Amino acid sequence: THYSYAVSQGGLICPGCQSHEYSQQSIQAGSVALMKHLATDSNTHAEHVSASPKQVQEVRHTVTSSISAILGYRPKTLRFLQF
Repeated sequence: THYSYAVSQGGLICPGCQSHEYSQQSIQAGSVALMKHLATDSNTHAEHVSASPKQVQEVRHTVTSSISAILGYRPKTLRFLQF
């Protein structure tokens, strides 16, 4: 399952609600599950989580987009996020 991600629409868009406008920024269900796990499990340390290179890329893109949208600009310090 692939979701779309649109900051302007509040985040994830399920496959049934996607329009062509938001289909370019796709994110796999495994990446969504990974973000949910990291965000909700207080006992998990990021270094102990196994993720594919594709999942890391999708999570990084999603987090970067979200932070930039909230702040209104892309902060230079984002390069220091190690994930």
